[in-house]
Amino acid sequence: MTTSALEQQSGAIASGSFEQIVVFMREEREEAKADRAEMQAKMEQQRTEMEAKIEQLTAPREAVSTEQVSALTARLAALHAAQALSDDELFAVEDCIADFLEAKGSFDVVTMDVVNASRAMGKVHKLVLLSEGLPDDAMLARQLRRKFV
Repeated sequence: MTTSALEQQSGAIASGSFEQIVVFMREEREEAKADRAEMQAKMEQQRTEMEAKIEQLTAPREAVSTEQVSALTARLAALHAAQALSDDELFAVEDCIADFLEAKGSFDVVTMDVVNASRAMGKVHKLVLLSEGLPDDAMLARQLRRKFV
């Protein structure tokens, strides 16, 4: 091989290697960009999830829900129908629930602070706890008479 042919061949190898390096570097840069974008998206999703959890943990917790009051009134009706509660006993407990509903209109959420500050709220909270905690109807009826009539 002549010197000029050798120079041409080494120039071709060098330029081919240089072009390959440039292509490789561009590919690496694009992959790094894609990785950063994916990581940023993942971090944004985690931040959103964390904010939702913080909101859930700091939001006021409802001490007495509408569903609980509905279940209580249904159970009271069943106790009355089974003659475990007299009319007067049922009416006394219904009065507590009516007072609760009237007071509930003043609050966005019935929290434990509200339950502890309001007598009407406290009574219905106790009623709900008893109703949910005492599965036996006769036992519940006796406790209602003892505590609320």
